[in-house]
Amino acid sequence: MPPQWGTHQLVNLPDYFPKHEFLKDLEPLGWIHTQPNELPQLSPQDVTQHARMLQNNPEWDAEKSVIITSSFTPGSVSLTAYKLTPGGYEWGRNNTDKGNNPKGYMPTHYEKVQMLLTDRFLGFFMCPSDQLWNYNFIGNFLFF
Repeated sequence: MPPQWGTHQLVNLPDYFPKHEFLKDLEPLGWIHTQPNELPQLSPQDVTQHARMLQNNPEWDAEKSVIITSSFTPGSVSLTAYKLTPGGYEWGRNNTDKGNNPKGYMPTHYEKVQMLLTDRFLGFFMCPSDQLWNYNFIGNFLFF
């Protein structure tokens, strides 16, 4: 899992993901954005983030790499998977507007894709042992 920090609206990740011998034969499937409520569409910030991930990491296949939104709805969690369309990829990698309603953003920049949840496949996380990787867990530090 690469170093990261974010809010319910935005996630910040490094431009290039870690390289490790344990990862060389694995296929990246995408990333998960947790959010406090379900949105009617994929956010423009997620389109931009995913397009830049695809651009900077050629081992990610745009046809197979997805964005999963995990939304905390009353009494449940809603999961939705999306992939970028070619137009969404181009728009996202060129977008510089970080506002909530960036120019040129359209619902045709992504499409929902099928997601199958199963217990047949096991996954794992690899976290750096010598550095911070998720700033959410460090709490408040006092510096003197």
